[in-house]
Amino acid sequence: MTRGATHKSDIYSFGVVLFEILCKRNAFVQKDKNNDTFLVSLVKHHYENNNMREIMFQGVKLNEKALVTYSDIAYSCLNEDPTLRPSLERIVHRLEQALKEQRAMMTTVEDFERDKVITRRKRRKRTKHALFSHNF
Repeated sequence: MTRGATHKSDIYSFGVVLFEILCKRNAFVQKDKNNDTFLVSLVKHHYENNNMREIMFQGVKLNEKALVTYSDIAYSCLNEDPTLRPSLERIVHRLEQALKEQRAMMTTVEDFERDKVITRRKRRKRTKHALFSHNF
């Protein structure tokens, strides 16, 4: 007997979608032509063994802290006991937290990249100035 959609089943589905995004995989994964598996069992295994990076889509640029937060959120949504799944409010709060963590990293990387560009420009100006300031 199947139950209809509920708030808690929607939370479960959200966890699946979040893992689909993080891993860039469909919820149903074909390992090879004779062996199929569900993404949920795959991510649960990797999450519980603390090696999410192994199945993450390489194009997803997340710092460790944000990855852990996003993975924690998704994993908690997949709890077999619907009463133990987080509330939507809790999910939103945690997503905002993960976004702040990711933005902090991006700001740091952007600052670093900007500083590299500025340093290169200054070097070029000094080199150019030095070349043209010598009396020949």
